[in-house]
Amino acid sequence: MNPAGKKPHRAFVVLIALMMIQAGVMGVLYNCCGIVFTAIIDDLGFGAGDLSVYYMIRSFATAIFVGLTTKLYFGRHTRLVMGLLGVLYVGAFASMSLFSELWQWYIAAAIGGIGMSCTLVVIPATLNNWFKIKNGLMIGLTMSSSGVMGAVFSPLCSALIESFGWRSTVLIMAGIGVVLIILPCIFIASTPESCGLRPYGEDSSASNEACSATGSSADEASSQTSMAASPLIYVLSLVALVGTSSLIQFNAQLPVYAQSIGYTLSAGAMLTSCSMVGNLIGKLGLGALSDRIGIYKAGALFLLAVGAGMLGLLFGQGSLMILYVSSLLYGIVYCANTTMPSLLYLDIYGKQGSQGRVSSMQAIYNAIAAVLSAGFPYIYDWTGTFNGVIAFGAIISFMAVAILMWLRSRRA
Repeated sequence: MNPAGKKPHRAFVVLIALMMIQAGVMGVLYNCCGIVFTAIIDDLGFGAGDLSVYYMIRSFATAIFVGLTTKLYFGRHTRLVMGLLGVLYVGAFASMSLFSELWQWYIAAAIGGIGMSCTLVVIPATLNNWFKIKNGLMIGLTMSSSGVMGAVFSPLCSALIESFGWRSTVLIMAGIGVVLIILPCIFIASTPESCGLRPYGEDSSASNEACSATGSSADEASSQTSMAASPLIYVLSLVALVGTSSLIQFNAQLPVYAQSIGYTLSAGAMLTSCSMVGNLIGKLGLGALSDRIGIYKAGALFLLAVGAGMLGLLFGQGSLMILYVSSLLYGIVYCANTTMPSLLYLDIYGKQGSQGRVSSMQAIYNAIAAVLSAGFPYIYDWTGTFNGVIAFGAIISFMAVAILMWLRSRRA
């Protein structure tokens, strides 16, 4: 750490830049996409499933390119790579303002998927490089920025569509993306060594670093090698992380879900806003709590809340207040795709082995998400209800809790 009186460590500049990128990529352009698409469906008459193929193509592109873009990012041209990816992502989103045919959205989805391909891997990995202490909190703080922006921008997005139409709103959102995603790239660096610096908090003892990063005791750390060598551990961790992360795809359907049970688009936008509050609580809370009680206990508690939220969406449809609270609890699921993988794999595989595992996990997740992003709305088109999807979400959440508790028993 820096001595008292010295200027702040460069790590905090990188932290702020990554928070802005996360807020722009996920909080504005990703999380609010469902609100825009609901307006597009009403205007152009597309089926919910037809337009949701956009999500499928975007996820497939992300799954295909996540390994390559992550490798390029940690190469010699970090700022250039992230800047180019930002241009692809924002440009593809802005181009939607000109579209009128489905195939145009599908091409934009492929370009946008490449643009966002490395974000979920490189942000936590970069923070692990820059922070030797409290990296759980820093990862959670950064990932939660998308929840803050999503909670603020969701109702604003709905108001902009009502006032200016969805095409102008798309351009406004893209302009925000330029400020939040592209401009901060000049301040990032993949490692402190590339700037001639040392990580923040490197003077702390090794034992304190281990406890801060994972919430684990020294005795628990002795089991890391045996866990890392077990294929079953990796398979079960994938089931827990990818299974719960797949539920994120339902967030884009919240406005449609609200309308399907008799509520307005504004109510659907508020459900999305509530889920973004849960997004904030999940990412920030999981990072901070895992520093204190460990990633296994903290993860299980948060996924229990997700399961409760899914049950509320299933059985509380007669009350908007219950739906708002349930959406908030459901929104906690975002931590399973952002904060949790980095901390869980850091605990199991260590710093050197975790980056590759997180990259593989995100590739598998995006491949599955590609199917579910179109599958969820098609299920609604065929059945007229989202109840089956919501029930599946509750089951997979509680199953993930059981897996985390089993992993914790092996870790101890």
